[in-house]
Formats: sequence, structure tokens, C-alpha cells
Amino acid sequence: MKVVIRFLVGILVFVTDILYRDRPYPRFYVLETIARVPYFAYLSVLHLYETVGYWRKADWLKVHFAETWNELHHLLIMESLGGNNAWGDRFLAQHLALAYYWFVVPLYMLFPPYAYYITVLHNCGICCILLLKFTHCSTLKSSARD
Repeated sequence: MKVVIRFLVGILVFVTDILYRDRPYPRFYVLETIARVPYFAYLSVLHLYETVGYWRKADWLKVHFAETWNELHHLLIMESLGGNNAWGDRFLAQHLALAYYWFVVPLYMLFPPYAYYITVLHNCGICCILLLKFTHCSTLKSSARD
């Protein structure tokens, strides 16, 4: 299962690399829109479990809500930088997020550890992309000054 998850996340990163090669803000807008999805899925499943009396995990609800709130602010930053100006970028982000949501919900219900593995992979991938992008930019700026 982890191989499939790695493959799917790899495809997502590869496609965004190709489509948004020279457009970093729309690229991160799409990635941040998608990055919020697992937390919404977790909250949905936990609310369902609570509603049917399966269990009450208030701590998990708080953690996943805080993670959603964090991703919201990343998304707001990308929007303020113009990442969502193009209709096509918003369309792609929203539809990928919707498909991703319906992938994560059953995965979380059936195999919670694998659903969390997606989050770790996805967020590590985004953090690595951001780190490489801004490290590369700062290296270029410093070499331009020399």
C-alpha cells in the first residue's frame, strides 16, 4: 500500500512540476489547496464516528482542525501573492482536491496509518519543494550580487 501511495504522491508532484515549471505561486496555490484535503477527510470521518457513537476523539479533532487552520494560512499567503488569479489554476486545484478527498476518506476509514502516511509524504514533499525553491532563489540572488 505504501508503494501505491508513494506512486500517487509522486505523480502529483511530477504533474505540478511540469504544469507549473515557471509559475511558483500558482504551483504552491494548487499544492496548498490539496494539502488541506487530508485534514478535512480526517475531520469528516471522526465526526461520522462520533455521530454514530463509535468513539469520541476530541484530541484528534483539535489536532486535525489546527492542521487545517495552518494550511488555510499557507493558502491565504499564496492567494495574496496571486497564485489563484487564473481560472484554470483554481479549477485544477479544486477538482484535484475533490478527487483526493474521496480517496482519503475511505482510506482513513479502512487503514488510518496509511492515510497518515499520505499526509507525511505529501507535506514532506511540499516542504522539500519550498526549501529547494527558496534556497535556489537565495543562492541566485547572492551570486548575482557577487
